[in-house]
Amino acid sequence: MQWTIDNLKSYTAGVYEDTDNDGSGENDKEDTYAIYIWDDIMMGIVNASGIKCCEVNADGHIELTLYSDRFVSVFEQFAQFAFDKSITCAYQRNGYDADYGQIALREDRALFLLQHLGTITTLREMDTDFGVLPLPLFSEDQERYYNSSASWTSAFYTIPNNAFDDEGFARTGYILQALAYESLYTLTPAYYEITLKGKTTRDEESSAMLDLIFSTRSYDYGWYFEIGEYNEGIMNLLRSYSTNVASMYEKGLKNAEKLLDKINAAVDEISG
Repeated sequence: MQWTIDNLKSYTAGVYEDTDNDGSGENDKEDTYAIYIWDDIMMGIVNASGIKCCEVNADGHIELTLYSDRFVSVFEQFAQFAFDKSITCAYQRNGYDADYGQIALREDRALFLLQHLGTITTLREMDTDFGVLPLPLFSEDQERYYNSSASWTSAFYTIPNNAFDDEGFARTGYILQALAYESLYTLTPAYYEITLKGKTTRDEESSAMLDLIFSTRSYDYGWYFEIGEYNEGIMNLLRSYSTNVASMYEKGLKNAEKLLDKINAAVDEISG
């Protein structure tokens, strides 16, 4: 059996508990929920289904690929329990600290925490054992997993196109390649192999899941360039408990097309 959105949903029933006995069950930070959810996970859930906001086409141009029947289905399926306040606590919507989901997990008041991998290192002192899972598939017939490289926690090099002459650009490229090469054999093993897999995870299964996550990373230029502000758009649907994805898409379409034209023109200019 594959790890799917439906499988995730099946574990959420009956988990909620009014831990502080105050009778308030909607995003109560003292209560126990099946899921604590981070706003940005909405971008990850979209990518996990095999959909990207934007992809690079055969001409080397970035094109909009977000909206489809599958996108609507993915969003509606996930919303069935992500919007259910007796199942999921959207803690950022209530003024809680950004790391409050991690706190709830450490205090055994969360069955699942949907957040980025950097969270794992905050759980090293957690008493209860925990496991690591990839983002779920949309359905069992999906051919592979996709785990989004989160836009807000990713880092990129950018060089102004008027910073150097041709010789300077070439030299800078060599230096950046050398840094990337050395990091691959020093920083990457130190973080992934020693810190995440060696010092933080508690079982061999989680180590295997980290390997799966790393080997199925998905990079979405639509999120990185904020095309059509769709990154904020799908998070705003979560924030407002709305499934009106068609309206959200149409609202950003004109700006999306304008920005893509600008980016692709710049790509053509650089590539000659």
